[in-house]
Amino acid sequence: MNNYNSIEDAFLTELETVATTGKLVIPRNMATVENLGCSFRISDPRARLILSSRRKWSIFYALGELLWHLAGSNDLEFIAYYSNKWLSSSDDGTTIQGSCYGHSLFAAEQNNLSQWENVVRLLRVDPESRRAVVSLYSAIDLAQAGTTNDVPCTCTLHFLRRENAINLISYTRSNDIILGFCYDIFIFTMLQELLAYTLGCDVGWYQHMVGSLHLYGKHEVLADEILAEGFKTGTRLMPPLSHVDQIADVLEYEREIRVSPVIDPLMAFHVAPYWESILVALLFYKSKKLNDIPAMHIVRGRLRGTPYYSLSHV
Repeated sequence: MNNYNSIEDAFLTELETVATTGKLVIPRNMATVENLGCSFRISDPRARLILSSRRKWSIFYALGELLWHLAGSNDLEFIAYYSNKWLSSSDDGTTIQGSCYGHSLFAAEQNNLSQWENVVRLLRVDPESRRAVVSLYSAIDLAQAGTTNDVPCTCTLHFLRRENAINLISYTRSNDIILGFCYDIFIFTMLQELLAYTLGCDVGWYQHMVGSLHLYGKHEVLADEILAEGFKTGTRLMPPLSHVDQIADVLEYEREIRVSPVIDPLMAFHVAPYWESILVALLFYKSKKLNDIPAMHIVRGRLRGTPYYSLSHV
């Protein structure tokens, strides 16, 4: 099993491995090369930013999807604002049925607690429990696999508290290394850090396990270009998570930005700097969607000194 310092380390190395050693399969009539039973660890889960210019990884989409999950939402309009690729994933044109991991995590279950609340409670009562597993792929998902537009790719998240650190092992049945890989690990390591903060623990290692790690034929040229570009210098670290109690306020600000028909580049956010920088990044994304160049320059200036500044371009 390989060990990496950052998500981008894992991305580039695993991409090269799949591209050079993957075996040809054709699921749903899509030519694909894949490796089966892949597993690796990332030693610093906060090193989750991707700098590859050829990959064109979007920090704005990553942050928007994060807040969609933290809201416990399955609303299509919410997530499609950040990427219209989600439009083809809905069965009813209104909701997402499978890949709404936050909805699965944070919605109340039979005991009126969510899976997330049950994990927090369990690891407080029994810190070294092996039972803190959340399920994202259900029997219903399997039954509908042949008819629905969206089946969860990730099956389980297993949180392990050891030596006062939260480690996370995820199992994903199917992972597209170009499109989904970096965003998935971004989300899961954010959840890992959120749990560590909630329990007053350190952030441990993250382990990614995949049944089929694959590269679609249509992405082979892009994969070659990404690998030719190689590893770029710069910070991949997000700052330590803080002020979790402000998430509800952050979600309200996000909605205000998203639904507003206009942009106020000087919009104030009365939250901690950690969340303020994320909201300013989403404000930049809004100005970009509206093609408001002057606003983009103003908002980008507000991002100076944050890890998101180098990932925003006018």
